[in-house]
Amino acid sequence: MAKIVAIMNNKGGVGKTTTAINVSAGLAQMGYKTLEIDLDSQASLTLSVGLKNQEATIYTALKAAVEEGKGKLPIKHLKENLDIIPSERKMVDAEYLLFKEHGREYFLKELISPIRKKYDYIILDCPPALNLIAINALVASDFVLVPVQTEVLSLHGLVSMVDVISTIKKKLNKKLRIAGYLMTQYDGRTGLHRSVIQEMKGKHGADVFESVIRRNTRISEAPHKGMDIFSYDEKSAGATDYSNATKELIQRI
Repeated sequence: MAKIVAIMNNKGGVGKTTTAINVSAGLAQMGYKTLEIDLDSQASLTLSVGLKNQEATIYTALKAAVEEGKGKLPIKHLKENLDIIPSERKMVDAEYLLFKEHGREYFLKELISPIRKKYDYIILDCPPALNLIAINALVASDFVLVPVQTEVLSLHGLVSMVDVISTIKKKLNKKLRIAGYLMTQYDGRTGLHRSVIQEMKGKHGADVFESVIRRNTRISEAPHKGMDIFSYDEKSAGATDYSNATKELIQRI
């Protein structure tokens, strides 16, 4: 039975999609059967792995579930041990699609349920907003991984997100828990970045990953080639950092 991990932060630009891509690839490289699901209307994950103009997406599956009472997730194979369910810009309408439906928070969970036994891990790349799609992701998940940019402003947005996670845990998904906070875009030469990590550890203790994702141009270049960091440059600092983070995630969950 797959462990389902929502990768979430309601602030954009923190490395959320980059983390979803590279943690998924890292798990697959380690031999774990992995599925990544793009839930963002910007379809950044989908585009970053080289897919465009997909006819069947997470949106079409949700739409069928609402209109026909049954939807099937369109799984596309990427490489050994790694599959994806792509997204599209129509996902911007998904919240309106679900809003008036009874049990609207559970649609994603019900779609995932029939395929859960096929995988070891299912990684959800969530939208950068605390909307109904994000709530669906939290209801469907066992764990939440939170990428946090090593900047002061990134810390302030965590409060509302942690409150939402806590509310979902109390009311809709009692097994949900935070797998940890992964610090991204880290530059050890910068005193501010070091102090942000210390502040995070002071507030969140052992929930902060020991692994950090350093600033690395290869991480930024990889999506433009439709690749994860391991396929693009397995010897880069980015590959090392995401390999370490993936191993730590496995230990934490």
